[in-house]
Amino acid sequence: MKKNLFKGNIFVFVCTLMASIYGQAQTKIFSLFSENFEKPKYFQFQLNSDTIPAKGDNKWIVNKTYNGSGVYPNTTDQNTTMSEQIGNPNEHYLHIHDSKKPGGAANANFDPTNASETWAILPQGICTMSLVDIRFVFFWLAEGSANSFGEVYYSADYGAWTQIGQTKYNNQGIWKFEEIKDVSFENVEDLRFAFRWVNPGGESQNSMSFSIDDVHIIGTYAPNANPVDIIISDIVAEVCKGTTFIFTFEFTDTLCDGSYLIMLSDDTGSFDNPTSYWSFSYPYPFTTGTFGLTLPTDVYPGNCYKIKINRLSPLPALEGIASVCFKILDCDNTITTRQPPVTFEQGNGDTLCMGSVIDAPFQSWGVFNAGNLYMLELSKPDGTFPPPGKPKILGKNPDDKTYNDLFFPPVGSVGGLVPDTIPESCNY
Repeated sequence: MKKNLFKGNIFVFVCTLMASIYGQAQTKIFSLFSENFEKPKYFQFQLNSDTIPAKGDNKWIVNKTYNGSGVYPNTTDQNTTMSEQIGNPNEHYLHIHDSKKPGGAANANFDPTNASETWAILPQGICTMSLVDIRFVFFWLAEGSANSFGEVYYSADYGAWTQIGQTKYNNQGIWKFEEIKDVSFENVEDLRFAFRWVNPGGESQNSMSFSIDDVHIIGTYAPNANPVDIIISDIVAEVCKGTTFIFTFEFTDTLCDGSYLIMLSDDTGSFDNPTSYWSFSYPYPFTTGTFGLTLPTDVYPGNCYKIKINRLSPLPALEGIASVCFKILDCDNTITTRQPPVTFEQGNGDTLCMGSVIDAPFQSWGVFNAGNLYMLELSKPDGTFPPPGKPKILGKNPDDKTYNDLFFPPVGSVGGLVPDTIPESCNY
């Protein structure tokens, strides 16, 4: 498992081989949200929400009923539209219906005598950071009356619900395409929409209620007008293969939560056939981070390796800027033993009694495979180590980790027992 250090946070991610590489996006329009209500048990709007308590018997429902059963007027066929075309006509749609009417007419209708107010809310916000030209589009109809009508609302970054679009959605008996655009939709972490129905009661004329279908939130990424780069810095000049090196990255603008791909070039700095890939997720609103990235043990030594970070999803997909060249070397493993704490405890000086417990800290560099043993070895009385002679092992620690300032913990240790059979000496 690779340990990866971020500024102010520690994240662990699983390195995953990836098969695809995303190029720099040109100006592109894409869908951030889509709902056609064709999965009635899993549609994304919360109906008759308890967040804003509903009142009255006229309530939201999703079904594919268009016949008023002789109780209310039939709902207009979805093949009849003012403009554009509904994707899957005469199937499931969102609408108000009279929930208490005998006979159970469940098409787009309402009881004009029963005062009602109810909301259909999008409870999960949409992130629009780095995007422009955000549009909320849908098909609708609503005959209603002067006092019985639908409304559209939005909430940005958990703020209050604000009415948007037409003042009243009514007097429309044929399906109509609606597009709502506002700069308030841009560069927000949490954008939500809601439909509201209201009627005052005390009326008598039956008519079609507020009905909705084919809802989309659309955004545009325009790199020329609003470019976002992923820049890598603080690259070391040389690093040993199989070891971890640290680099810093920065987004030049705030992005939504996203999935990213780190790519290691070949030894010429080309990404046409990358040496390795790592995937990770990075959250809004952070724009900088520091990675400790462990290089493969089988990478070929070279003088001009580079790394870059690409954003994979959600859109926009972005290609990062490659780092400067750095060398990957084939280095030997090294271990540096530090002075055991017991030898500089107050009053002991550098003296250690035979039969004492000893714990020796150390740091290591290189790659240590599974089955590796760190062993604490005591020198001969003259301070030399075998050969010749047999090494005196005080303790063993089965461990394949590397311990240095690039890892956590930065220091390892091996403990053991000093034999009581060795001769006294000041040169161990």
